[in-house]
Amino acid sequence: MRKGFTLIELIVVIIIIGVLASFGLPQYIKVAEKARKAEGVSLLSVIRSSQLRYKAETGAYATVMTVLDLDYTTPKYFTVNAPAGTAAQVGRVTRNGVEGAQYVYVLGISDAGTVTCTGASCI
Repeated sequence: MRKGFTLIELIVVIIIIGVLASFGLPQYIKVAEKARKAEGVSLLSVIRSSQLRYKAETGAYATVMTVLDLDYTTPKYFTVNAPAGTAAQVGRVTRNGVEGAQYVYVLGISDAGTVTCTGASCI
């Protein structure tokens, strides 16, 4: 008497694993993108703090990043943009789009600390 699995049983198991993976992968991608977005929000917090210090010294918000006393590591997933220099937007970062990636958006922060997301793929 032979012991083991038949080819049909193995194929059924592979199909079941494939179906489960097809449900789990999109959810994993969303969770990973939320983690990447956290990098942008953290960076915006640093920019906001620097903008508030700059306004206390000069009376106005900066419109170029070079005049701010920023201390942060180079972000992996975001590019720092020049802020509008208004209370509604003291800092902006853009998600680095990888070719074919669906997550491309711009995060902004107000002087009150409110984070906004603009773009078709905001999460």
